[in-house]
Amino acid sequence: QIPAQPNQVPPLLQYFSILLETGTLNEQESIEVAKPVLQQQRIPLMEKWLKENKLTSSESLGDLIMPHDTGMALSVYLRA
Repeated sequence: QIPAQPNQVPPLLQYFSILLETGTLNEQESIEVAKPVLQQQRIPLMEKWLKENKLTSSESLGDLIMPHDTGMALSVYLRA
């Protein structure tokens, strides 16, 4: 794993951001992008991607979101 530089976007998040510009992420990609975004408490970004249907909803994604935003997690569970 490539370490993130201070005050810069982590490389993994940069990679997924580029993918999100052109389409949607599959289930595994959605889970992997959620991890650093939630770790950084960037809940509005997750909400934006979900509203734009850029992420694939799954029970695992809902489980990741649950400790951060119950309402959003329930929405993901319903879509899964």
